[in-house]
Amino acid sequence: MGKHTVLISLHVLVEVESDDADAVLEAAYPIADQLEAAVEAVLGAQPAELGVASAEFWEITQPGANSGRCAVCGTWVTDMDQPEPIHGLCIGARIDGRLLCDEHLPADHPGAF
Repeated sequence: MGKHTVLISLHVLVEVESDDADAVLEAAYPIADQLEAAVEAVLGAQPAELGVASAEFWEITQPGANSGRCAVCGTWVTDMDQPEPIHGLCIGARIDGRLLCDEHLPADHPGAF
């Protein structure tokens, strides 16, 4: 049996009150540091190549971002039928002008859950 490495992705949405885009990201960094420390605490002593591999930040509420809330349940969604879907948000699509998550898309839609 060989050794295998598995990538587990965890996406966390954080709301920050600010009109300044730079301040929004600045507020996110300490939260990311806390999450990284928590993950490392759970993993315990690991070889240097294991642990948090990367951290990425997207402001999903900025104008033009391919994101929004499902019109039925309010879950954050990205429209997979549009350019630049946001990895980490629920799969969704616009149906009759309404953004819907995978659980609320019509059953015949390819993105339906």
